[in-house]
Amino acid sequence: MKIIKGYKAPEFDGSVIRILAHETVDDVDPFLMLDHFETNKKEIGMGSWHPHRGIETFTYIVRGKMKEKDTINGELEVNEGGALHLSSGSGMYHTSVPTISEVGIEGFQLWFNIPMKNKMDKPYSAAFQNKDFPHVIENGSDVKVLTGIYKDTVGPLDKSNLGLRMLDVTVKHDIILQREKNKKGYIYIFKGKGVLNTKQVLENKTAYILDEGEYVFMNKSKEELRFIFCEGTPLNEPIVWRGPIVMNTSQEIEDAYIELNNKTFIKGERI
Repeated sequence: MKIIKGYKAPEFDGSVIRILAHETVDDVDPFLMLDHFETNKKEIGMGSWHPHRGIETFTYIVRGKMKEKDTINGELEVNEGGALHLSSGSGMYHTSVPTISEVGIEGFQLWFNIPMKNKMDKPYSAAFQNKDFPHVIENGSDVKVLTGIYKDTVGPLDKSNLGLRMLDVTVKHDIILQREKNKKGYIYIFKGKGVLNTKQVLENKTAYILDEGEYVFMNKSKEELRFIFCEGTPLNEPIVWRGPIVMNTSQEIEDAYIELNNKTFIKGERI
């Protein structure tokens, strides 16, 4: 088991911990990046207007709310418990839009890869509100299904092409989860502390890369233990990653930046 603490990233007024990135790609394929953002500021400044190609992003808000502006749908907004999903495909621009929230904001942005054959597909974006995500309650614990299937309960975002399962898990006592065969995955603890399989201490704001098998998560603090659980089927494809663009060859990266400079990056209609 690999343990990852993460580091401060410059985005979002310095309120971002970057847990997964370039150096962990082999461990969590098809996931590329995980950012945990958290601030008590009531008003958040607008992010930079920037391009993406070859990746999907999933921005999950656990406190506060967020807007996202892009060249596909214009503007989308979600409140607490909701998520913004973006599949950049052949290319799009987007940014976060200023929000005002009395409780500040906390959430995650996950990047996952697009298979080589689909890298240049048409881009799309969507918003899911808290009510769109089903919950499974067992032994006092709450499993919120973001993607994939848990105990026959299906999340609203279908990423079965990547075998993705993403769960928001709140543990009151203990819960058993399975890291499926032929996948790669991890957990990230963002509330409380716990113990894994009776011996591994689970620290706050820490990621744990999970091997295949069954895991017993036990809450060992006064507050509830809360973490995200993510797993997917590895693509096992070459990755060339430069900034907001992830492709399979250096030539594809070079072509993308030539198109950005020539203003031919966006294919089809643009809002």
